[in-house]
Amino acid sequence: MKCYRIREHSRVTFFKVAQIQSEEITYDRMSGKLLISLLMMDGRKIGLSLVMAEEEKQQFEQRWERFKTSDEIFFDLGEFAQEKAT
Repeated sequence: MKCYRIREHSRVTFFKVAQIQSEEITYDRMSGKLLISLLMMDGRKIGLSLVMAEEEKQQFEQRWERFKTSDEIFFDLGEFAQEKAT
């Protein structure tokens, strides 16, 4: 059972990958901000962001892909700030 760990309203929350309908990762080179958008199965949207250099972004992408293909149990997104959620 794979999970994402995020900070939500000043507390740590775990979401099972199965609870997420879709995910999108974008990187704004101008601001250096990596954005992760999660659409939950219940229709809720969670936006996460973190400012990082291009090299850090590449390292993040490698960790992300490794998580997807490995038997790692959770992926820690706790350092990301939560964007406006709906």
